[in-house]
Amino acid sequence: MGNWTYSKTFVLLYYAVMWPSPNVYGLTKQQVGRLKSRISEVKAKIDRITGRVVHIREHTLSQRLDITLPHVGCPVGTYYNHVSGEATCDVCPVGSYQDKEGQTECIRCEPGFFTAGNNSKNATDCRSQCQPGTFSETGLETCMFCPKGTYQNQQGATECIPCEEGTTTVDVGTVDREGCGKVSKFTSTVYYLEVISIICKTNEDNFIGNINVYGITP
Repeated sequence: MGNWTYSKTFVLLYYAVMWPSPNVYGLTKQQVGRLKSRISEVKAKIDRITGRVVHIREHTLSQRLDITLPHVGCPVGTYYNHVSGEATCDVCPVGSYQDKEGQTECIRCEPGFFTAGNNSKNATDCRSQCQPGTFSETGLETCMFCPKGTYQNQQGATECIPCEEGTTTVDVGTVDREGCGKVSKFTSTVYYLEVISIICKTNEDNFIGNINVYGITP
């Protein structure tokens, strides 16, 4: 019954608007006029709501364009930092690079590879660290051996550590402090202190004692 009442009312409204007459299915001319007026009001409200929706959508689209377009101009070696909420291009941090324009993030170097600084623009900027016994200005390859009289026991070194006074190394590329030894004043040869323990026994294989013999060898 409810559906029929709704349908009947709709039909009456439709005919009242489309073919107004003094009396349409029980509606007087005055009632038809009020219905027309009400329908016009509803239509105007719908138009206003539709206009707002369109305006909101256009405004939202404009906001999106304002937010997303600026990063297009970010050059290589930088990225658009959308997290900060500001239209800024930040440089790629150490250990990453970016070889394309207009990107929203940087590319990390492979494990074990690093960059010498910020703003790296190519994958070739990712290089391995110098190994112990070597160094470079950046701590990355290409590396040089530590010269005589120095050593380095760490990776990624930018300089080598001098041996203690009066000691030096046999060769370049020494990897620890133990590689530093005493120097002969006459031959400039490096000598290392050795301790030889001699065990003394009798003929019956009985232990008597041991003697430590100290000496230096090149």
